[in-house]
Amino acid sequence: KFVLLLSMKKTIIHPLKDALLIMLFWIICFDVHRVFFSFHHFHKIAAIDLIEWLKAFVYSFRVDLAAAAILSVIPFFIRLLGHHFSWKRFNAAFRWSIWISLGILVAVQAGEIVAYGEWNHKLTSRVFMHLANPDEVVRTANYSMILWFACYFILEFIVGFFLFKLLLKTINQHHPKKHVYEWFSLPFIAVLVAGLQFLAMRGGWQQIPLNINAATYSNKAIANDLSINSFYFFGKSYLLYNRSSKMNYLRLKNRMLFSSC
Repeated sequence: KFVLLLSMKKTIIHPLKDALLIMLFWIICFDVHRVFFSFHHFHKIAAIDLIEWLKAFVYSFRVDLAAAAILSVIPFFIRLLGHHFSWKRFNAAFRWSIWISLGILVAVQAGEIVAYGEWNHKLTSRVFMHLANPDEVVRTANYSMILWFACYFILEFIVGFFLFKLLLKTINQHHPKKHVYEWFSLPFIAVLVAGLQFLAMRGGWQQIPLNINAATYSNKAIANDLSINSFYFFGKSYLLYNRSSKMNYLRLKNRMLFSSC
């Protein structure tokens, strides 16, 4: 019985703990960004008191959880396969999935810190319009903006690196499968965690899915901007940007068809 319980812990409890640790890793990364953002824009953050500033870390949790679930999908399932099969390639793939996701995340977050001083709102897909004209970016961006971006990108990535070392250990060593249920635990855990991740992305069982307004709590824009998850906001903006581009293309195509008739 002891061996059976130990085996159950390795095949069920450990993967579930891994899923929670991966999500915790991302949530801490989001909060670290809020600290850096507050430091860089202290003259604007000073408009709110300490209690209202701390509320941003509380009211942000639901949207942070949704963003963490999105970022955790690929790393978790790679780690789950590695836990069951214990192939070295899964360990390397897991690490690369974290580093690539972390690189994208800190690029968005560092970009927001720099752009907020000029735009006075969170980073959106508008950045792609500027990047489409690199010569314009070079002319308008000063050296301090580039330096600050590089500084915060490196700092946030270093923090993420040490958090990875602290929270996410290497894949467990291979252990022999002595019971049939251990092999069936793979699809069971996959379905269970996928369901929980989908629930986190949706924000719960309520009729209306989670939206960005769930993180707003203040009548001061800077407090709400601090609370709203940067990755989630940018992702929503990017989806709307793509949708609007396609809609504009369809409208233009329809106009050309009608004009030719």
